Amino acid sequence: WVFEPANNGYCYIRCLGGQYMDVSGMTNGNKPYNGVNIQSWSFTGAANQQFKLVRVNDIADGDYIIYTALNEKLALDIEGGKGSVNVWGRNVHLWENGEANVFTITKDKNAYSIRSKVTGLMLDVVNSSKENGANIQQWEDNGLDPQRWVFEYAGNGYYYIRCLGGQYMDVFNWQTNNGANINSWQFTG
Repeated sequence: WVFEPANNGYCYIRCLGGQYMDVSGMTNGNKPYNGVNIQSWSFTGAANQQFKLVRVNDIADGDYIIYTALNEKLALDIEGGKGSVNVWGRNVHLWENGEANVFTITKDKNAYSIRSKVTGLMLDVVNSSKENGANIQQWEDNGLDPQRWVFEYAGNGYYYIRCLGGQYMDVFNWQTNNGANINSWQFTG
């Protein structure tokens, strides 16, 4: 299947054979109902061929770039990029098109680990601190709560990222520039 944007938040779903997913019988003002058939049909562009994909609360394991809602060009990045391999304690900050901004997110029991794809180290709250303003850094995997994260859906495709220690990932002072620091903070919504 191929998902093609319909430019209205919905998409068309096309089979590689060329036909499109289509809600059957939706002509002459008919309304969809529970149990209506889904069929394949040639492209019409009508509303009965438009579908919205809604992410459920779980995050799938895989590689992600984690953008901030403050500026969609800035993403979490490991300071020093590729030069930070095996350097414990390197800072996590925002950077546009950074070389160390891809993270592998993996489900781990009741939370997720976030590991830098470039350095192999985990995102970690410094000294397991629960204080507002505690820095987020990279560190070796130690299996402790300050390296385990929960994704709470915030709407519009964004998530709050909460450490099992209790604090949330936060962009320091709402900065929207390269190098803006990432720390932990109580929930502010």
